[in-house]
Amino acid sequence: MVHEPTDEPLWTGVGARIRQQRMELGLTQQELAHRTGVSKSMISQIENGRSYPSISTLYLIGSTLDACFDELMSGKPADHVTNRHDSNDRSGKKGGIAAQGKGREIIMQGVFHTGITVSDLDRSLAFYRDVLRLEVWIEPTEVFGGDELSRGVGVDGASLRLAVMKVGASSLELLEYATPPPPNDKAMPPHGLGSMHVAFQVDDVSAKMSELESRGVEFLSPPNIVDEGPLAGWRWVYFNDPDGVTLELVEFNPPGD
Repeated sequence: MVHEPTDEPLWTGVGARIRQQRMELGLTQQELAHRTGVSKSMISQIENGRSYPSISTLYLIGSTLDACFDELMSGKPADHVTNRHDSNDRSGKKGGIAAQGKGREIIMQGVFHTGITVSDLDRSLAFYRDVLRLEVWIEPTEVFGGDELSRGVGVDGASLRLAVMKVGASSLELLEYATPPPPNDKAMPPHGLGSMHVAFQVDDVSAKMSELESRGVEFLSPPNIVDEGPLAGWRWVYFNDPDGVTLELVEFNPPGD
């Protein structure tokens, strides 16, 4: 998961410290990727300062490298790190990376999950689990509903069941509404207002395409290769889930790596 920091100096040197700690442990980027579930290309981006990890990803990498969060952030041993926001805190709470106190800005730590509304949870679960090989994190629930859910999702008379898949340091939530019936009978096209898609990062788009094609997945095009411009290094391709929801495979090789 990549995080665009609002306070860039706070993140200065994080990638270099991750690289140093990884090398001290004798791990390759590929080995660190395997242990954390964060892709090798993402680790390369972080170490080279081209991207910043989300808080959850940094904690995950730190625990794998036996380095605490504050050490990676500041470069100082844990027992010498002081909370940079403690002087502004009047509540007695620990500040961490998000400043405590009046007027503080709450930092988005990353994307916790992406939700997709599906027409048939069992069918979609089979696709994401058995075809895409995503790990089931939360097994399908029973149908639940009530006034609290209706208020929460902003849908009168809502009742639904769901399942959650693990995807690296993030997750994918699949929801099937039992009530009310959906206002549409097919997924929104990519150019539709509010349309979103999920992009899965892989190390080799062509190889992953071949693997998924062997399981019946049909792609909209061959891999799209970008060698110039702001998206240089991208290799991407679209496909659809059983409801026609747009999905994507992305391979990213930072220029010069």
